[in-house]
Parts: sequence; structure tokens; C-alpha cells
Amino acid sequence: IIASLDTLVNRINLLEENKLETYEQLQSLLQSLDQVQKQLAAPDLQWIARSGDQFQAPDALNKSLNRIFSRPAQQNILLCDEASGQAPCANLMQVKLSIEQMARAHLAELRQLLLSAETATTGNLVVVTDGKLQLSKPAASLKTVLDSFLKLPFVAHEGTAEPREVEPGMQLFWDNDRLQAAIQDKQAYDKFFESQLANTPQNLQDTFEEVALSRLDANMLDAIASAQRFEPLPSGDQAGPATTNEVRAFQAASQSLDQILGQFSELNFDEDYQDLANISSGHALAMLARIDRSFEARKFYWPSSGNFDRWTGDAPPSAAVYGKNSADDMAAYLVSERQSVQQYVVSAQPLVTYLQQHGSKTAKPSPLVAKWQNVANDLQKHESAPAASGIGSVEDFLGVNMDKIAVPECQIPASQVNSSLVYFVQVRRSLAQALVSRCRSLAGQSASQQYNQLADFFNQKLAGRFPFVSASDAGSGPGAAPADIIELYHQLDANGGAVRVGLQSASGASGSTAKMSEFVNQLDALRPLFASLLSGQPGAMPVLDTTPAFRVNRNHEVNGNQIIDWSLQIGGDTFRNSDPPSTHLIWNYGDPVKLMLRWAKDSPQQPVPVAPATGIPSTRTVVFEYSDPWSLLRILVQHAAPPADFDRGVDPDPQTLVFTAGQETNGEPGKEAKVYIRIRIYAPGKTDALRIPPFPQQAPLP
Repeated sequence: IIASLDTLVNRINLLEENKLETYEQLQSLLQSLDQVQKQLAAPDLQWIARSGDQFQAPDALNKSLNRIFSRPAQQNILLCDEASGQAPCANLMQVKLSIEQMARAHLAELRQLLLSAETATTGNLVVVTDGKLQLSKPAASLKTVLDSFLKLPFVAHEGTAEPREVEPGMQLFWDNDRLQAAIQDKQAYDKFFESQLANTPQNLQDTFEEVALSRLDANMLDAIASAQRFEPLPSGDQAGPATTNEVRAFQAASQSLDQILGQFSELNFDEDYQDLANISSGHALAMLARIDRSFEARKFYWPSSGNFDRWTGDAPPSAAVYGKNSADDMAAYLVSERQSVQQYVVSAQPLVTYLQQHGSKTAKPSPLVAKWQNVANDLQKHESAPAASGIGSVEDFLGVNMDKIAVPECQIPASQVNSSLVYFVQVRRSLAQALVSRCRSLAGQSASQQYNQLADFFNQKLAGRFPFVSASDAGSGPGAAPADIIELYHQLDANGGAVRVGLQSASGASGSTAKMSEFVNQLDALRPLFASLLSGQPGAMPVLDTTPAFRVNRNHEVNGNQIIDWSLQIGGDTFRNSDPPSTHLIWNYGDPVKLMLRWAKDSPQQPVPVAPATGIPSTRTVVFEYSDPWSLLRILVQHAAPPADFDRGVDPDPQTLVFTAGQETNGEPGKEAKVYIRIRIYAPGKTDALRIPPFPQQAPLP
């Protein structure tokens, strides 16, 4: 009994130190309690239960002593002396008393050892109750509690496995029944402590709590690990259905996972909570990423070709690109796409909900979660207010506005929904940008063809013919036919819009594009100069209104005061230096232009004409005469004063012309004369003076 008690004390001490970690060790403690309880109940130990004044030696000892001390003296030779006469056994009773006292002392010591055996958890292990030797009430409670404790599932089973994360290329299917086993372990733990341990000493509760939590932790993790079933992720067309099944299994288990996480938090299993949250959230995020990749690969609302290249401008984009030949066909297509989007949302939503609850606690919020919540919200908004939703903006674009685009303008009506945070608003913008890009490409192709026709006509009919020449060539060469100029602008008016848009769309693509744009801009700048020619009136010809002025820019004039008479003749009208400055002369195509400068008779200098001027020696007159059909433009171009002839390097009041003539005195060469006149030109009926812009000399080609 002493050895059994020592073993029991040692095992209870180990329990208190939380060193009984296995089911077998706990079972051995229960066995020790059973053994001591049985030993204490043995009949031959009940004498120990008697109090000190009631103490009697054990019956077996009494019987042995009685046999010894009841013998006749002649038979008890070791204790009696028969020869002593009347009292041969005088010391016999003293010996008996001594033996009884010794037995009483030894047995009292044994009783003391039994009754003083104790532990921190139970206090004394053995007590005397109602005259019986038995386990103390705390020790008996420990035995009862331990017996019930060892029958608990999470104690009887020793968990060793731990949950794992999903590896790339694998699927995870959660077994909800096994997750429920983990939940039930926690419920059994709660029930055990709320009922069977409720009335036990606090130190006993603390001891069992440490052991129970250790066993509960391991077994809950083991149950979670057993709920994980990993399978290779199928490839190709099978990946989508496999993911759908995986999501369904996750959704069925998500409530249990959520409940377990709550239990871990309640139990302060912080590391387990973090691990399970990471595993479950990582699994949910991996599935959401697969759904998202499949969703993006579907390219909802995009043409099957992924672009608008099939549209050539001959048919509406809805028919040419989407193959929808009626509004009903397009409406059916849009409904089908929306329903397919809904299926993806249904698959993604449980994952998004779970990640919103637990994902943010383990890592930074994933953009995928926000994206799919955005898609779900937009789809829900479409049900109540289609026009205000992103999906509604896509459907409005494809069903209404897409077919309104036209070459060369390539403009699409703006959408009422413009939030860049809405996924399908971005889809609509991408579709619109792709369509506009295709439209501009078509416009560029058309513009290129139309520009080439315009450029070819110019180069064949007008290039090298005045006024479409350089300033150095303005004095010679044939003139352009007015009919060809009319035809040039007819082509420009017919195709100029497309040409300009096409060139603008292609701006920056190459240097040749910039040169072609410059050529078209030059033609536009010349249009006021040819206003009468391009009036569309039968027999229209170039006509310009002019206002001449003599001796302008006098700061740069040389010997102008030697000239006494100035006259400008345009057609049949002549303007002299004595005429009012507001005099107008009308120039018609074909009218000659003649400038005559006469030196005074008493001038010591004699003018010497310099080409292209001629002279009339007898009258001291220099004549600049242009008689070809473009005479006015020739004199304006050929005699335009250079920027260096002006104070600020620019002609302040167009058109200022410079004329030079040599001079001689008594046959000796003198300083030349340089004079300036101004011929302002106007379109017929206009009051704003025109400048002569640069004339294109050659149409650049791509």
C-alpha cells in the first residue's frame, strides 16, 4: 500500500506539472487511483480506520500471540522457567505487553504514513470516514473526473496531424463532417468544465484545464487536417468545373471554418488561429484568382476576335464584328453575357465574403476581393437601375451607341456612367477606345487614298506652274490654269474632312505625315486668295481688289526723292502718286500690271534700268511690266521686300514691294535707287487685307 501510494503521489505530481501528455500516462494515473482504492477497501486493512483508543492488533497477530501466551509453562520453554516454582512465567505478560506496544507503535506509524500521504491537487489522499479507510473526497473526485475525462473523444484520441496549405497545381476539398468533429471536441470540452469540473477544487480545475487544452489543441488540429482532401487540379476545359466543385465544398465548410476560428480565438489558440486563417484565406484567394483568370479570358462583351478589325466601314460594327443583324439579336447577346457574368459572381461571392471576414486579418487586402465585390455590386445595381450601372453602360454602348460611329469623325456619344472604379465602366471605355482606334485607322486608310489622289493631281497639273513655284522661279515659267486650281479645291472640299482627320490621327507617326499635313494647311491658307475663283459662279476667274501706296518704308529708301512721277497701272486703270490714297484698282485674271517710275528732268542722276525692268531713256522712266495672266501675283511674289528691309525684321503692313534701278551721272555709275510701294490686296467685297502665304511647290507623298 505504501508503494502504491508513492506511485500515485508521483503521478499526480506529474499531472500537476502537465507532464502526463499521452493517453497512456493519464490511464496509468487512473489505474493507480483504482489500485489504491481497492487496497484501502481490503478487510485486513480496516483496523487502520479505528481511532487510537480503539486500536487493536490485527486478528492474525492476536491469534499468533494468543497461541504463544496461552501455552502451559512446560510447553513455553522460551518464555517460562518451570523450575522457578510458583511463578514460572512471571515475565510472560510483560513480554506480551511489550509486543503489543511495539505492534501498536509500528502500526500507528503505518497509519500515520497512510493518512499523511498528500498532493497539492488532492490534499490528503487517504482518510478515515465512518470507520472505513478510503480515498479522500478530492482524490475520489479526481478519480471520477479523470475517468470521465479519459472517455472524452479529444482525450481518448491522440491527435498528431496538422492542417496544410494548398500547393500550386492542387485542389483542396474540405470535409465538413470532419470539421464538425473539431467543433464537437470544443463543445465536449466546454460541457466537461461546465458540469463535471464545476464543483471541484480550483487547483484541480486548473490542472485539468492545462491537460485538456493541450489535448484539445492537438485533436482539433488533427480533425482539421483530416478534413483536408487534396487532388491535382485538372487542366484545360476541366479546370473550370473542377474549381466550381471546389468552391461549393468550401462554401459548405466555410461556416464550420468560421466557427472553428471563433473557438480558437476564444481559447486563445493564437498560433492555430493564424495558421488556419492563413490556410483557409489562402485557399479562398487561390480559387478566386482561378475564377478571375477564367473570367478575364472570357473577355465579356468583346468580339470573338478580340478587336474591331473586321469592321471596314461598309456595315455597322454590330453586324460586321458581332454578327448581330438586328436589335433583337444584340439584345439577346447582351442578356446571355450578363447571365454568364452572374454565374461567375455566384462562384466568387462566397470566397469574397469569407476573405472580407478573415483575409484582412492575415494579410493586406487583395485587389481581387475589391474587384469582385465591385462586380457583384454593379450587377445588383443593374437590377434596380440599369442606366446607372457599369454593365448598363456597356449594354448601352453595344446596343445603341456603337453603330453611331462613322468615318472620319469617329465620335462616340459619352456615357452617363464614368466612374473609373467600376469594372464594367473600364470595359466600356476599352471597347470604345478600340472601336475609335479602328475607325481612325479606316479614316487614315481612306485619307491616305484620297490624299494620294489630291497630291497626284497637284503634282501633275500645278506643281512648277506659277504661282506654285519658289520665289526665285516666280519671274519665269508657265502659269497654272484656273480650271486646275478649281479642280484641286473641288477634290479638297470633297475629301478634305477625311484627309484632315486621317492625317491628324496619324500625326507623329512619321515625318512624311507632318509634311502632308503642312501641304493641306498651305492649300487652306491660299483659299481666301482664290475666293472669286472658287465662288462656284459660271466662268469664275481670279479677281482681287487692290489699294496701292507709293514711297512706303522711307527709312530704308535710297534716292527715292529723285523720282518725280509714280504710277501703277492694273488693267485699264492707273493709280498715280497724286491720287487719293483710298483709290481701289480691280485686278482680273489676265490683266497686265505696270509700274512706271520717272526721274525729274533736272535730276543730276539718270536712271539705268536693271532686269526685269525696262526703260524709256527719252523720258527718264523705268518700267516694271508684267503681262502674263497671273501678273499681279507675279509682281507681289517677285518683288516682296525681304525681312531685313524693315526696322523690326517683318513687314508690318502687307504687301510691301521693293524695286531697284541703277543710276549714273554724266555717264558715270552712281548709287542705285531703292524704293518701296505697297499693294494691299483684298478678296472681292472684303475689307481685311490679305497676305501672300507660301505657295506649295510640290505635294509630298507618303
